[in-house]
Amino acid sequence: MKKNRKRILIIIASIFAGCALTIIVIIGHELYEIQANAEQAFTKQKSYFRQSSFSGKIIKRYPYQLMIKYDSTAILPPMGHQFFYDYYFFEPDDSTVLINVPESIYKITELNDSIIKEKGSDSLRINQHTYRLLSAKRLEWLPRVK
Repeated sequence: MKKNRKRILIIIASIFAGCALTIIVIIGHELYEIQANAEQAFTKQKSYFRQSSFSGKIIKRYPYQLMIKYDSTAILPPMGHQFFYDYYFFEPDDSTVLINVPESIYKITELNDSIIKEKGSDSLRINQHTYRLLSAKRLEWLPRVK
């Protein structure tokens, strides 16, 4: 009788261990898919911003963010892709864009500075000088300071 009880407990423990392992594998797969989707969304939004084009003047400065009033020739990302918190936010009704910038760009800018972002460019032209805005690394938005 005791031998059968031990065998039954071993079988039940094996079933529970198998179920736990299956659940761990399923959760791991789901987490991988979530990460892959997040990476895809990040690179897609970065691409949309890269393809935007605008020129204008800085109307507000927040720590490491600039609000730019752009002119009517702006090329904006398609509807549904005009914002990507915490990196950029286009407001077509006000003709403004709020963008995160590296500390190096933030420190050299002032209100009413002229800004140009060309289509396909990773850089901003500020008062006739060009500064890198987007990182060359796929999953990094702002370039790292060395």
